[in-house]
This record gives sequence, structure tokens and C-alpha cells, in this order.
Amino acid sequence: KDAKAEVERIKQEIAQLEQQKKQISIAVDVINNYLSYIFCENQRLEIQVKDEQYVILSRGRNVNPRDISVGERNIIALCYFFAKMFAGMEEKDRYKKEAMVVIDDPVSSFDIDNHIAIISVLRSQFVQLLKGNTNTRVILMSHDLQTIDDIYKVFDGINKSVSPNWKLDILMLEQNTLKPKNNIQNEYKSLIDIVYEYAK
Repeated sequence: KDAKAEVERIKQEIAQLEQQKKQISIAVDVINNYLSYIFCENQRLEIQVKDEQYVILSRGRNVNPRDISVGERNIIALCYFFAKMFAGMEEKDRYKKEAMVVIDDPVSSFDIDNHIAIISVLRSQFVQLLKGNTNTRVILMSHDLQTIDDIYKVFDGINKSVSPNWKLDILMLEQNTLKPKNNIQNEYKSLIDIVYEYAK
């Protein structure tokens, strides 16, 4: 009897582990879909599962995580974040659950092409999150004025195309205090304004 009970327990444990392996594979598919979208190329950077571990491939060749750029690491982290967020959910139910999404500096160490692709991925995710559940909230933090300007434009564009409109608050950290900001200038315009004021 004890042996049969132990066999049953082990079978259940194996079934759970098999299920976890399947979930890892699903997550890998989701991550790779994001990566191919961002890089506009299927094998530019991808994740595979070998011996129940994640492996990074660049153009089909194994690479060590420390050998890829900081920007590429950040892209993988962002893709993993969204894949993990929806782990174990049916595709039709992914955005229905109320969520509070906090993303810290998603666009850093990227060249301009990747910057645009990341903004595009964020736009797509934000639209689906906010449409899926009206109680969902998104907090995005960045030290980069260009990113804030781009995200502001994303939300402005979304609000022009969908109803109901979402409230967008922009807060700037100034002298350890968050202060509302009505208009965000991109970095270049801010620098030109500083030069102009100095020249005056």
C-alpha cells in the first residue's frame, strides 16, 4: 500500500514537472515572437529551452548572456516580463484580469531602430491591457525625456482612436518631490531652450 501511494505521489510530481516544462516552452514562444517583432528578424536573437534551461541564440549560434549588449539584455528582460505576466493564462483571457503594471526605464541602451520597436511593443501591450480591463493601471518611469515624450505621444494617439479615453498623468521628480507636468519637451528641445535662455 505504501509503495503504491509513493508511486502515485511520484506520478503526480512528474505530471506537475511536465506541465512546468510545457509552460516554459510556451513562454519561450511568446518571448521569441516579441524578439522577432522588435528586431524584424526571426533569428537575430532568440531563446530556446535545452536540458530544461533557457539558452540564448544569436543568428542561430549559442551566446553567453554576458556577451550580448546591455540593450539586448534589456529587450530580453522586457519580453520575459510580458511573457511571465501572462504565464498559465489562455490567450483570450490574458488582458481581462485587473493589473497594475510598473515598468522602469524600458527604453535604454538602444539604437534608434530598437527604440522605435520597443515603443511599438509597449503601445500594443498598453492598448490591450487598458482595453482588457478598465481598472488596469500602467506606471512607466524613465530618466529619458525622449522616452517620456514618445510614450506621451503613444497615449495621445491611443486616446484619439479609442473610447473611453484614459487619463494620463505625467509627474517629474524635482528636488525629491513628484510634480505634475503638463507638457514634456524632448531632450533636444530642452537643451536648445537652455542654450537660448543662456544666450539671451
